[in-house]
Amino acid sequence: NITRQDIGVDLLSLDGKRAVQCKCYNGTVPHSQIKRFLRVSRWVFKVKECILLTSASSRLTSASIDMLRSQCVEHVSISDAKMRSLTRQRHVNETPVEEKQSVRALPDLRPCQQACLSACEQGARVIEMACGSGKSRVMHDLAKAASGKVLVLVPTHVLLHQFAMLFPLYCLVGTGYTRNIQWDAEGFICVYDSAHLLNNITFSDIYFDEAHHPLPVGCPNASNVYHFSATHRSQAEFRYTMAQAIEDGVLCDYDVIIPIVTPGHGQFCLASMLRRRAGHFRRVLAYCNTIAEAKSFR
Repeated sequence: NITRQDIGVDLLSLDGKRAVQCKCYNGTVPHSQIKRFLRVSRWVFKVKECILLTSASSRLTSASIDMLRSQCVEHVSISDAKMRSLTRQRHVNETPVEEKQSVRALPDLRPCQQACLSACEQGARVIEMACGSGKSRVMHDLAKAASGKVLVLVPTHVLLHQFAMLFPLYCLVGTGYTRNIQWDAEGFICVYDSAHLLNNITFSDIYFDEAHHPLPVGCPNASNVYHFSATHRSQAEFRYTMAQAIEDGVLCDYDVIIPIVTPGHGQFCLASMLRRRAGHFRRVLAYCNTIAEAKSFR
């Protein structure tokens, strides 16, 4: 999957006959993801062989197990020790340097990210960067230089799974991921409300994402604590604003339009605005309460 987007299948053989899905959970793999893998594999890619690869900490529901058996899907479970061994081998194999750099290589750092890393080296710990300018990549590069264990703290499960894609070997901690915490992991991604579960670990670095939220009670300590947000309440020690990101071409400019409509004639007013400003709006998504209303607006 060269798009790096979650399309339900992670790997597809060159001959198109084999599809692979990999799951590394600290808990139960949702049955909906297994169904999606098989649906996309069979109906979209029309493969003959499906393989599900899971970590030892990943559990399958009984419905998923029954579905795998009924559709003759090969299920391979790999231990954490084996996964770490394969990771080490990947770094010491004889693949040419040029090829190593081309495989799953992250894009080059943007100037704003380089500036942020330089500021962190000089002692900045309160980081304010516009949404979309690359805070998570800065955390990734900081973690590579960390002298010990790393903890990434996020306020929601959505962000927990987003960061898991950037830190695939880190242990997830939060609702649904608290039974099999891998205490020997090199790093952890944890939701705020579960931070107290890790206060027995000594960390070298802690990265708070969305640090404008109230910080968790019982949070572990660390030698270096970084606070990242796009909207800090406190004074930032490094700031990269949205206006600067737009000027640099990192983010796209946008308008916020608040239409004022006549009571009882909302659709007519909105349609008139769209016609008067034809070409200004590239795409329009309209939410309507009924099918009749949608047809009328159209």
